[in-house]
Amino acid sequence: MIFGILACIFQFTMFLGLQLRNHNVLFIYSTIFLTIVHFCTFIYFLYITLTLTHNIRQNLEKDIFTNHTKLKYNMQIKIYKCCQLDRSLLDKTFLYFQQHYPNHCQKKRQYNNKACWPLFQLISLLTKIIYWLTWFLISILLIIAWIYYYRIEKLSEQFSISPRRTLQQFYSEILLQTRPFKMILRQKSSMHINTITNDNIMKTATS
Repeated sequence: MIFGILACIFQFTMFLGLQLRNHNVLFIYSTIFLTIVHFCTFIYFLYITLTLTHNIRQNLEKDIFTNHTKLKYNMQIKIYKCCQLDRSLLDKTFLYFQQHYPNHCQKKRQYNNKACWPLFQLISLLTKIIYWLTWFLISILLIIAWIYYYRIEKLSEQFSISPRRTLQQFYSEILLQTRPFKMILRQKSSMHINTITNDNIMKTATS
């Protein structure tokens, strides 16, 4: 997560106009690195969610085949033991769910357990997965946008004519109109220097 935050800070500095050499390469590398970090975090939270649901399912199957009368109580206790939670952070959420969903949240007086706490952990895992998945999709969109920007920049460079080239063409046209000049013709075997004057150009044009 720390590396992902550092990569985000680096990308924001690039967006703010930080002039660096090869800034396009640095930007795409930071975006790829950020995407890898977010993807690994997403896989980690997905793995935790799958293992949590698998353990809950196993406990429910054991309860179904062992004892039918204590199914609800054992299910709540075992789910609570499966995922230990921080009580101080979930008291307000527990009160909310206890008011709106009284059937799913029953407080046991014997062990002082709150049976709906695993629901809070599942919800928090889902929110984290959605958060990291959103960052992952944003990173992919940044890569796609960079690729399109790079291609458009290359196409614009191909179709644009540099000012230096136009000046050279302008001076060559002036030399053709006013005075004789020397043209250097390079061949494979040797180099021949031919002096072409305006008269020679007129003769070749009429013939």
